Parts: sequence; C-alpha cells; structure tokens
Amino acid sequence: MAVNYAHVFETTEEVVSPEEELSRDNGYVGHITYQCAWADRVQLAIDKLTSNSGLGETYPHNITNNARASSAKMRPAKGAVAGVTYSNPGNYTGGRLAEYQHAHVTITYRTPGRNTDQQPENSTYLINETLESHAEFLSNSNDNLTWSDGTPLDIGEAPGIMLRSLDYCVVFQSISVLPAALLTLPGCVNSGSITSPILGLTFDPETLMFGDPALTRKYDIATGSGIWTVNLRFHYRAQGWNKFPRKTTVTSGTFETIQCNGSDWKPYQSASFTPLLAWAP
Repeated sequence: MAVNYAHVFETTEEVVSPEEELSRDNGYVGHITYQCAWADRVQLAIDKLTSNSGLGETYPHNITNNARASSAKMRPAKGAVAGVTYSNPGNYTGGRLAEYQHAHVTITYRTPGRNTDQQPENSTYLINETLESHAEFLSNSNDNLTWSDGTPLDIGEAPGIMLRSLDYCVVFQSISVLPAALLTLPGCVNSGSITSPILGLTFDPETLMFGDPALTRKYDIATGSGIWTVNLRFHYRAQGWNKFPRKTTVTSGTFETIQCNGSDWKPYQSASFTPLLAWAP
C-alpha cells in the first residue's frame, strides 16, 4: 500500500529532522521524522523497517555509515482531532475515540552490529555457553551427632549440608522453530557424555539435569514471523543425579546408588540430549 508522506525538517512543535548521534557504545545513529496521514502511520513504519530485503532502509543522509532503519516511534501531529464512535460490551456502552489527522513517525537508523539486534534473516544461529554458580542444601541425619558436652542432637537440630556446584547454560539466538524436546526433557539426565564445543568441558553421563528452559520471541509485524532466543540450563552434579548421599559418607561428598529389587533405582530418567544440543550423543 502506497503511503503519502513528507520529510519533516522543523515544525511549530519544534520537531527537528534529521538528528544524529555518535558514541562508542551505539556507533552512528540517525533519526528522521516523517509526516503522514494518521491511518498510514503503521504502514510507513513497516515500509522503512522492512526495505532492503528486511535489513531496513539505509540512512539517506550518510550512506557511508550503512546505518539501517531499526525502530519507529509514532505520535500525533498538531492539527485537527476528530472522533470515532465505538461501543464496548463491558462497563462502557459507547464513547468517542480520538482520531488524529496526521502523524509524525520518527525512524531511528543504527549502524548494524552496534547494540542492535539487526541481522539478515538466514539459517545461521548464534550459540553462547556459560557456567553459573549453583548450590543445593541436603538434609542431614542427627544420628551419632552430639554437642560438645556429649548431649545428642534432637530431631531437626542437625545442620544441612550445602553442596556447591555449577549450571551449564547454553543460549541459542535466532531460532525459527522450537524443538519439541523443550517440553518433554525437563527433569531428565544425560544418557551419554557431553563435551561443550565452546567451553571444552566434558560432562559424564547422568551428571547434567535439564532444568526449565526460558524462551523469548521477537515478532515481525510486517511478515507475521518471529525468531526465538532459547536459554537452556543444565544443573551439574559431579556425583551423578541417580546417586544419593549416605548418612555415613555424605560429609565426604561420596554418593552411592540405591537398589530396588536387586537393580539400581534411578528416579531421574536418562535420555539423549541430542534434540536440544546437536553435539550431544
């Protein structure tokens, strides 16, 4: 849909266009304000943000910096204000919704790669790996424990033991399709050894438990599509999640398996993490 608009240089509202910035953090930033019919404001913003095959319009006043349209701000321009009658099935049965004649649309242009999420749409995604601190508290039995005067500890007086560990965190950016395993694998432990491609660490079988993932989505109103940022967190326990502290050995950090009908009891299901991590067996 064609949109008629004009480049606003200065108005009685003291709108000045263009405006430019330059900083170490943000690089080169330009702002241009356009005026269009109020009904066309969203379409104008979409046109600017999605031109150049989705990369955004190039900043016209300094094309050598390759700054591209990255965001839009829309507000009413000074002028006539009409009203549109609307009805509301809730508490209000009707009213007048303000309808402006013109809009000012300020497009912000940024240098790609400087504090901006702009990047061409492609099949390449970015991976980041980190280790974060993690701790869990284990209860301790009061059996055979006494105070310094020889008095046995009462029930509930035995101090807990804090087991310090790490979380292995993996972030995937620019994901278009979410794996179904995000819903089925939380609470499972790794069936095979996993070596992280960036950190170079190897995690033995059943030492990583998949925690709840965190998902964020960026939506493109022009194309109706979106991309995901997927944060995966795996709780690491060096002793393995299907081994447990024994009263006589817990203070030494030694965990042991528990038998059920002659076989190892494993309350945490072992599974392949390949659907989550391409480098997992």
